[in-house]
Amino acid sequence: MRARVFILIAAVLLSCSCGRNVSRMLSDVESYMSDRPDSALSVLRAVPEETICRKALKAKYSLLHSQMLDKNLIEVTSDSIISPAVEYYSHHGSAGDRLKMYYLRARIARNAGDDESAMKWLAEGEKYVPGNKNHSVSGRVYAMKSHIYRGMYDYPRAMENIRTAYDFYIMDGNVPSQVSALLDVAFIDLLTKDYVSAGAVLD
Repeated sequence: MRARVFILIAAVLLSCSCGRNVSRMLSDVESYMSDRPDSALSVLRAVPEETICRKALKAKYSLLHSQMLDKNLIEVTSDSIISPAVEYYSHHGSAGDRLKMYYLRARIARNAGDDESAMKWLAEGEKYVPGNKNHSVSGRVYAMKSHIYRGMYDYPRAMENIRTAYDFYIMDGNVPSQVSALLDVAFIDLLTKDYVSAGAVLD
């Protein structure tokens, strides 16, 4: 009930001005979206389209909306939502926002079964890893590359990329992702019949 009231109030306020209130709302969503992705997605979906009037604002909204769909495990195969972010962040924005865009666009390609396109988006995104401060996103980029290489039976590259992902998760302090990466390492060891290494990783 409280969430519905909040969404209604947000929609009314946003309709009163073009840009200013939306920008404030997006900053607010960013502050809690990691802990409450479902609430963040509900608020984003309630934003009237006519209140998002600037390209930079449309790109930010598009990026956050795509992030929350991914965070809520909603599988998207169309680029209709993320296209404003792709158009803008291909030429503008911080390294962090540009890397998120390329990662999310690659995720959409993977969801659609197009790993070749996904790898191209990831390769473009890698250019922004050095300037990106969100190490968890960098880790997800390399984890996705590892999964694609594993599907291609290129186990050396799969291992190289998942170990890189693990290093970024260590820097980020992201324990669940560290565990997931180590399980991937052990799985690749099993696929290559390196049982000693797999056992050591699992231990």
